[in-house]
Amino acid sequence: METQRPASGAMVYVSSIAGLRYIGKPWVAYGAAKAAVMQFAKTTAVVYAVRGVRLNTTVPIGQMGDAWDVANAVLFLVSDEARYITGQKIVVGGGITSSTGRT
Repeated sequence: METQRPASGAMVYVSSIAGLRYIGKPWVAYGAAKAAVMQFAKTTAVVYAVRGVRLNTTVPIGQMGDAWDVANAVLFLVSDEARYITGQKIVVGGGITSSTGRT
C-alpha cells in the first residue's frame, strides 16, 4: 500500500467487545489480546496516516448481529466514503457497550 502511487489503502482489524469491557467471563488473556488489537490499529493508523493508509477496528458481537452486520461495516471502512476515518473503533454491537446489563 505504501509503495503505490499515490500511496493509499485501508485495513480493518476485527476484535471483540472484550477489549472494551468485562464480558462476564474471566477471560483475562482474551480481553487483553483484543484490547491490544485495538491499540495496535490506533497506533499504526497514526504512523501510516501521512502515507495514505487507514486502519480501523470493528468490534462484532456474535449474539446481537450476524456476519453481514460486520461485513457491511468493513465494506464501508475500506470504501472511499470513509476516506477521512482512521484510527477508530467502530463498535458493531447493537449498543451492548453502552448497556449496563440491566433491563
